[in-house]
Amino acid sequence: MRSTQWTRNDESTVWLDYTQDALNRQYDQASLVPEIGSYMARWAKASERFRRAHPPVTLRYGDDASAQVDVYPGRPDAPVHLHIHGGAWRAMHRRDCGFVARGLSAKGATIVVAGFPLVPHVRLPALVDHIRQACLFTLNHVAGAHPLYVSGHSSGAHLASCLMDPDWQTDIDLDTERFGGFVLASGPYDLEPVRLSARNEYLDLSQDEADRLSPVRRLNATGPRVDVIWGDGELAEFKRQSRAFADKVAGRGSAHEVAGRNHFDIYSDFEDPTSAVITAALAQMH
Repeated sequence: MRSTQWTRNDESTVWLDYTQDALNRQYDQASLVPEIGSYMARWAKASERFRRAHPPVTLRYGDDASAQVDVYPGRPDAPVHLHIHGGAWRAMHRRDCGFVARGLSAKGATIVVAGFPLVPHVRLPALVDHIRQACLFTLNHVAGAHPLYVSGHSSGAHLASCLMDPDWQTDIDLDTERFGGFVLASGPYDLEPVRLSARNEYLDLSQDEADRLSPVRRLNATGPRVDVIWGDGELAEFKRQSRAFADKVAGRGSAHEVAGRNHFDIYSDFEDPTSAVITAALAQMH
């Protein structure tokens, strides 16, 4: 494991004005919202209800057992939207995130919820590769000639934004017009402070990997619409990260801080067709 200093307990700063302990708290959602388990249980139950009423078609896109997508069919020739769940890159499952299809499909779109291997089963660079495979599979086998819309929450927003990497798009000759738009909710888009925090105990990122996998450092000036959304009850670093990414894509989207919502409330809002995050997604698709 690479050397990190997340256990340091002195008053020197390690990122911006944060001491090590303060930075660790900024990348620990439980430091602000301790009842995370109740949110996850609610999402799982809501997903089970939606899956019973609207059984998805499960398709495999890769060799790993988790490399599957759940497709919730919409109207014929409807827009196709790919969703990438959060969970700090090491938790959650596509089956427990099917509830997002309720909001995203409000106007008849086809919704694809990606499954993928988690850390530590794979390292983060390999996880990003799986997301890109899931994206290409969805483009080729579900969206066809139509543009693909993408959303993600928390670490899923980071993974979704990795699809904007210009080097990857150039390497595979992917036309950016294949993307209709991105809705990114409450994500970390610069992994350097993540690497410097206690999260690196399980991510084990090198400085070079953190740079290569930090989409805010790798954006082109032009591209598809990007709507960046976060709650006013987020940790300060997650607010800063969202604002910094929104500044990078200013002029091709919107930035929206939602009043009265914390990090997990924002994900619950994916079930609500009237919420800010779903309003943005529906506006892109229609």
